[in-house]
Amino acid sequence: MKNHQPKDVEEYFTFYREENNGKEPTEWEQVTFFNELGFGIIRIDGYCGAIDRNGEIIIPLKYSNLTDFDDELILACNNDNFWGFINWKNEIIIPFEYSYASIFLEKYNLSQVCKNEKYGYINRKNQDVISLDYDSVTIINYQQFGAKKNGKWGILNLNNEIVIDFKYDFAICIAENIYYVGKEVDEEIENYDLDRDLLTFNNGNLIKFGLIDDNENLLMDYESFITTGFFGNNKVLAFDYHRNENYLFDIMSKEKNYAPTEVDDDQKTNYLKNILLTK
Repeated sequence: MKNHQPKDVEEYFTFYREENNGKEPTEWEQVTFFNELGFGIIRIDGYCGAIDRNGEIIIPLKYSNLTDFDDELILACNNDNFWGFINWKNEIIIPFEYSYASIFLEKYNLSQVCKNEKYGYINRKNQDVISLDYDSVTIINYQQFGAKKNGKWGILNLNNEIVIDFKYDFAICIAENIYYVGKEVDEEIENYDLDRDLLTFNNGNLIKFGLIDDNENLLMDYESFITTGFFGNNKVLAFDYHRNENYLFDIMSKEKNYAPTEVDDDQKTNYLKNILLTK
């Protein structure tokens, strides 16, 4: 079988050199990223596979999606749109039985999966660490995660124990014993220029977010229109969608702090993050 060459690979994985007039790449490094094993994922004619640096196929071009995240496993989606995990020998390690799967989180070595419309977390042996009992789950943070059950969100730990009961319209851990929780409101969207993907809805209504601790004390009232993972020095990054602008909320003084008007709009969020992270 003839080895594949860079010109064979679809643009999806291609990085063109200017000196080549953008017509085709000139070497494999311009086409795909090779891992420490010397293998790289490519896409040709709509199918994904993997090659070595010589262009020799090591994983057949038969997958609809492949994601390289470590030297042991590849997150793969077959042509029936089911997800599983293979190794670099194209051996199936975790069967293609999930309608969704994430890469394994480096810190906890768990993958978020969905089966029969229920979410949970598995380990590399395909064992349920968090049973697939939930309508949705959030990413694990500080060994805790948000979970939705019977239409409401709560917080669980990795022992599947309830930390915050299921009574919110959204819940996610953003710092140790600090949680963003959501409440459905009757707020109507006024600024149609905003990216709708940033906003969260329930029953067609906007959700606003507040901040609570593990005793469910309200640290910040329901005023942010998105959740963020930026918290430090008793401050949290929040979002005012009427102004289409982030601000810092101080949970001690209850003050809102926006970036100065002289700061460029595209630099305002970084300006606030620097304040938040500076002790």
